[in-house]
Amino acid sequence: MDNQHSWFPMFENGLLPSIMGAATPQSWFSECFLMAFLLPHVIDENHGRRWGNIAVVSIMLTLFFTNLATLFVFGNITASFVYPVISVARYISIADFLEHVEVVVMALWVVGVFLKISVFYYALVTGLARWLNLSQYEPLVFSVGLLLCLLSNWSANDLVELTHFLGTTGSFYLSFVQTVIPLFLLLVAKWRNRAASPQPAVSHQERK
Repeated sequence: MDNQHSWFPMFENGLLPSIMGAATPQSWFSECFLMAFLLPHVIDENHGRRWGNIAVVSIMLTLFFTNLATLFVFGNITASFVYPVISVARYISIADFLEHVEVVVMALWVVGVFLKISVFYYALVTGLARWLNLSQYEPLVFSVGLLLCLLSNWSANDLVELTHFLGTTGSFYLSFVQTVIPLFLLLVAKWRNRAASPQPAVSHQERK
């Protein structure tokens, strides 16, 4: 735990390094916009919004404590690890009985990635069906899935290229696609609804 001394003094170089370091986590948090595709299917919208906020806060705390534990263990060499959280989990040993916790971390990671891809897949297919004015999205499932398989092989040749993309331009690209564009579409929809709403009639006496 000697690495905790490297955290101080906090904000030694101002807020700019912290803002630049938050670019990559922001691209992860921007994926929460997918909840907009699930909320229309929720019976109680207020209940769904509350649990959505709880999910965002839970993700924030999970990222904070895992990154904190990783930095406390590895310090300045954290960036040299490909999967630092799994590397930290390998050090966990409780009474020489509870070991190999990295298997549990890997299992949770695989399940989380599967659910994440499933939600992205559902949002893509339903959004494409609405854009094409189709009554059902099922006819698009196979064709879109085939395109996803092809594009997944073309997006990155290896892990090094994928890591470089996510650590550089990928953060800004994902934030733009998953935050700026949905926010712009939301503002356009708000403006169109306000323009299409009927204006209250003004009586002759009120005009005078």
